[in-house]
Amino acid sequence: MKYLKTYILMLAAGIFLAGCLSTKYFQQNKFMLHIKMPKTTSSFRHGKILQLKDPVIIPQFANNAFVYRTSQVQYQVDSYNVFFIPAFQQIKQLLTEYLSKTPFISQVVDTPSLIPAGYVLSSKILALYADYRDRNNPKEIGRAHV
Repeated sequence: MKYLKTYILMLAAGIFLAGCLSTKYFQQNKFMLHIKMPKTTSSFRHGKILQLKDPVIIPQFANNAFVYRTSQVQYQVDSYNVFFIPAFQQIKQLLTEYLSKTPFISQVVDTPSLIPAGYVLSSKILALYADYRDRNNPKEIGRAHV
């Protein structure tokens, strides 16, 4: 009787493991945002220090998964295509890099520095999704208040 229970337990474990090992898992694709950077005109930059605050993103678009708008009131979340790091962090990183290459800003900082910033930039991301309401003409949508 003891051997029968052990045999049944081992058989059940084997079937369970065979089922787990034969399951196909979908690969998660990870993406980074990219923009074309300006060419730095000279190494001497005159201008003020810019303090860049963390962008705020509304909750509907705050996760790492891609969001698709499929109708006027319907959105779908794609868990297999995601941002490598949260989009708001990528946006801040790209803004910092982009603005630091312009001749009008001498330095971009993300926290208050000992030298007072001449400008402070804050932003709120209102939309970040792919619009598939017209399947023949999909659009990428990004809206922000700056």
